[in-house]
Amino acid sequence: LYDITERLQAEQLIREQATLLNQSQDAIWVLDRENRVQFWNQGAEQLFEWKAAEVMGKPLEAVFRDCCQTELVVIQKEI
Repeated sequence: LYDITERLQAEQLIREQATLLNQSQDAIWVLDRENRVQFWNQGAEQLFEWKAAEVMGKPLEAVFRDCCQTELVVIQKEI
């Protein structure tokens, strides 16, 4: 038997944080180490008009390739 209490608590915390991020009107996304989209909030859906399901798991460069690649490079340099 395994005690999964910590994992369940961590998963609950992630769900709660996602709920808070979705309430923001700002576009917020989270990337993994390979720059693939792992989270895309409702603010991003409204601003860019792409549903989270359309961008999840895709490299950020691929998501923004056609519309605003130049702006993306500037943003990444500022971070």
